[in-house]
Amino acid sequence: MEQADAAWKAKVEGLNLEAMKLLSSGQFANSLKLLRQAESLTLPANQQTGDNTERLANRERTAALLRAATLNNLGILYKQ
Repeated sequence: MEQADAAWKAKVEGLNLEAMKLLSSGQFANSLKLLRQAESLTLPANQQTGDNTERLANRERTAALLRAATLNNLGILYKQ
């Protein structure tokens, strides 16, 4: 994984982690804001063009996993 991809993954994971901390302390609006940011970073439109096919495939898989985690966290937020 390239440095930019690792930073992107860490950013999305960090947003999810912070959002869940905020949710546990009752800060629903702030939690939602962070989860929406994480969600937007996992959309296919955020993929860079010009990358090689294998790197794009790996990024798509990672994005799908991160998006699943983000959507799960959104489900938890909306359930509360």
